[in-house]
Amino acid sequence: MVAALLLAGCGGPPPRTAPVSPGPFFDLVYETALARRRQLMEERYERQDLSYLISVLDYAQTGFYARDREAARQGFTAAYRVDDGNIPEAAKAFNWLQEDARKVYRLDKRERLLVHLYLGLNYLMEDNTEAALVEFKKLRLRDMEASQLPMVNYYYGLACERAGDYDNALIEYRRLREMPAGAALDAEALVARAESLASGRAPPPEDSLELIVQVDHLFAGSVGPTEVWADERLVAVLPGRMDDFEVRLTDEEAARKAAQEATAEITRQGLRLAGKFLARALFNDARFGDLAADIAFGGREDREDTRYWGYAPVTFSFGRVRVPFGTREVRLEFRGPAGGLGQCRYPLAGEHARVERAGRAVFVVAGLAREFYGYQ
Repeated sequence: MVAALLLAGCGGPPPRTAPVSPGPFFDLVYETALARRRQLMEERYERQDLSYLISVLDYAQTGFYARDREAARQGFTAAYRVDDGNIPEAAKAFNWLQEDARKVYRLDKRERLLVHLYLGLNYLMEDNTEAALVEFKKLRLRDMEASQLPMVNYYYGLACERAGDYDNALIEYRRLREMPAGAALDAEALVARAESLASGRAPPPEDSLELIVQVDHLFAGSVGPTEVWADERLVAVLPGRMDDFEVRLTDEEAARKAAQEATAEITRQGLRLAGKFLARALFNDARFGDLAADIAFGGREDREDTRYWGYAPVTFSFGRVRVPFGTREVRLEFRGPAGGLGQCRYPLAGEHARVERAGRAVFVVAGLAREFYGYQ
């Protein structure tokens, strides 16, 4: 989509053996997965796969972890425009995505909010505060603050602070302070800094570097604490679950969803029943009624309730710590439910740097999925 928008043997099966664990990983490698996901995205487009939108999300998300800011920005932007049906008139090649809204995959509320969150973060890491604020505002407008999402409070507050909107930054940080996740982000210090800026007082000079660490747990087996090391000094331990990004429906959304589901089910069952009577009379085979309903509403493999964005994070770990100026490297050591998973090193400077610098902050982001694990 992004590219197009821009351009049995006789003896039976062999006995199965239990897979041997390769042990802890020593790196997180995203580039190979990014190329593979781009290829899958293009293949699904060519065969007009109705779950195509999911492959666009996977590509954008992997681009985000690989620090390919352009791939992430283009992918997430394309995803929500397709979800909105906002396809340029010139892009006739995408009309099949709009032909039958009952079959083409649509984002659920959590997935849609995650798209705007990731876009906002991507813009923050590009030091494009204005565009980041636009995405965080879109997220808030869609949620109407029905959900408590610590990550949104923190990053929205950070963007407001950078834009010089200290009053709104203070509102976000104060809300964060009331949440359990606020302690890991030192929300008290954020409030104090925003109060100082809002009153016109200059904050005290900084004698260290602000390090923001975010770990996206993409499957249950990756959920566990993360140790943050600056050079050879342990500076923080992030809890395994800090924000599940648990999205709630507003009362109006819940009522609308219930009504839509009830109407669709009544219509589906009515079509099946009528089709069976007709098919039995004409063909002496009631199965044609089920076939008619599947053609009209989509078979099980084409329906939204059986498809989902598989790599949407299960939960997030994140923290904000100060590290000395001159720190050469940050190392993250990950643990899962069964013990140590592995580690990844992030040089802060030089040609091998793996961090994003924006304003006063340094960002380190890790996405944990088995296909990203690199072994020696």
